Amino acid sequence: MDKIKFCIVGGDMRQLYLAEFLIDLGYTVSICGIDKSRISGLSLKNARLAVQPAETAIPQSKVLVLPIPISRDGFHISTPLAGSRVNYEINDILDMTDKDTVIVGGYVSDYMRSHIEERHMRIFDYNDSDAFQIRNSISTAEGALEIAMRELPVTIRGTNAAVMGYGRCGRTLASLLRAVGASVTVSARSESALAWAETEGCRSCNLSKFHTVANEFPIIFNTVPHPIIGHEILSKVKPEALIIDIASLPGGIDTTSEIPDSLTVIYAGGLPGRTSPKSAGEIVGQSILERLTTEGVIT
Repeated sequence: MDKIKFCIVGGDMRQLYLAEFLIDLGYTVSICGIDKSRISGLSLKNARLAVQPAETAIPQSKVLVLPIPISRDGFHISTPLAGSRVNYEINDILDMTDKDTVIVGGYVSDYMRSHIEERHMRIFDYNDSDAFQIRNSISTAEGALEIAMRELPVTIRGTNAAVMGYGRCGRTLASLLRAVGASVTVSARSESALAWAETEGCRSCNLSKFHTVANEFPIIFNTVPHPIIGHEILSKVKPEALIIDIASLPGGIDTTSEIPDSLTVIYAGGLPGRTSPKSAGEIVGQSILERLTTEGVIT
């Protein structure tokens, strides 16, 4: 195995467990943009882990690992564990990066992709990987279920639950809800997605008709990263309903629509990093190594 060097910049607890995962496999890892106090309980004493300034670590690395998402505002690296002193601009990070370095991260913006392409660098977006999305959907679904169990005054078993969207997360979530006894209705635009939902034991409703049945559900999960839940639906749901939006930004709630005060709406994007960061970090690591093997960076 080629022992290439990784540099992890910013991110949440997933990045720390990713570092531990790579170190356990014998790789050398540098960390930037994460406060040392957040690392003390992990592998900080390991000789293959170094906490370094970005300007030192990045030029020495073969793989630059950025967060999920890379940026919250489109211009700066997301560094929630760094404190207020760290403020990495995307362009500054790219300027420190050798053109032969492989860059990996989640939700690569058009802005960042254009700057990477201008520099003739390689970028791997986790979200372009079906394998990553499928594995990651387990952590997302479990996190969503945990929120529902905490917030609802009734058991999930026997509850009518709606799942908006039937992609990777929607499919895994619907399966998990059924496993604990919920009656699940899937709402999507795709006829093939609805057909799959039916074959897997769910009821189905085309998204265009969901407003006609919205009042049947005390809980609605959204997995679609587009504003599909607007006035037409919000005005019809149960007054005491719980809506859990687990989609990536911009989410599924139309922010121009008035949300009734009686509704409980929880925005729960990025669940893997909060509810199961170790598993999520290992999934990231597995996806990175698979891609690096495919690209011939490691053998």
